[in-house]
Amino acid sequence: MADFNRTVETGTQALLNYFQHHRHISRYLELSVIGAKGEIDKSNLTQLMKTSLNQFLIQVRKEYWSKLLEFRVVAKKMTSKRIKEFQTMLQKNESVDFTEFNIRTFITNLMKDYDSFLIGATVDVFDMLTHEYAYDEDIHNGNVHYFNGWKTNKAFFCNKKVIIPFWGSAFWDADWKRWQVRYDIKDKLNDIDKVMNSFDGAIEYTSIVSALNKALDEGQNHKIKSTYFEITVYKKGTMHLTFLDPDVLRRFNITACRDKNWLPMDYGQKRYNRMTSEEQKVADAFEGKKSYEANFTSEPRLFRGKTALQIEHLQESEKEAA
Repeated sequence: MADFNRTVETGTQALLNYFQHHRHISRYLELSVIGAKGEIDKSNLTQLMKTSLNQFLIQVRKEYWSKLLEFRVVAKKMTSKRIKEFQTMLQKNESVDFTEFNIRTFITNLMKDYDSFLIGATVDVFDMLTHEYAYDEDIHNGNVHYFNGWKTNKAFFCNKKVIIPFWGSAFWDADWKRWQVRYDIKDKLNDIDKVMNSFDGAIEYTSIVSALNKALDEGQNHKIKSTYFEITVYKKGTMHLTFLDPDVLRRFNITACRDKNWLPMDYGQKRYNRMTSEEQKVADAFEGKKSYEANFTSEPRLFRGKTALQIEHLQESEKEAA
């Protein structure tokens, strides 16, 4: 906020100085109004000054809202899709003031909608790891596993190992003789990590991108370990991701399949012997009775990250109260 206020104050003063001395310097210095819409009547000095100042403030606000999205506490909780939605909103509403109140409101709303946001993000990543890349070779290699869905005959879940085509992962740079992570796919890979992190609530984790960058710089392209995956990239143009935590994979699958109505909404929240015969058939096809019973929980939330967030918020509240 201090940096924003300083920028606004300095820029405003610079513009005022320019127009105060416009008569003397306009022949040598011409003001370029960035992002100005429509024709500007340069003979109307007052209007030109107002337009210039307004456009300056709009540009500064947009830049500082973008900087806010780069903060770790924000960036870790927003997928690339959510960030683009917010940026689109800023484009449509240029008058959103960059104030402490609005920043706090933004963060509060982000955390308030965390569950619904994560479900949407989980489904997006689920689709990306299953049918979005599920061409015949992928299905043959086991990217998806079909089961008898709750409301559809074509329900499926993400298997332990997934394969991503080369245009969605990394490539071999023949000129530099090294592997490179594709720049245009880093956001998608980061989205995968953000979703998986929501299922274990770890404060810190090693992302796919950071693990890849480190390993590829050292010439390693097989069995690279991030927090949630073992990663291998091939010159033929594919990336193989193998889940390391079966509990994270199970929670991921359940959340996506429940939202798609392929599993009952209360799946995993009642004992197997209390389920209807139709529900039992779905559980048998999805993971089997033994696995269902072993993982049974009365906890309605599948997002461990949400619980960790609530605990952190509670601790901060207790500190303030003390």
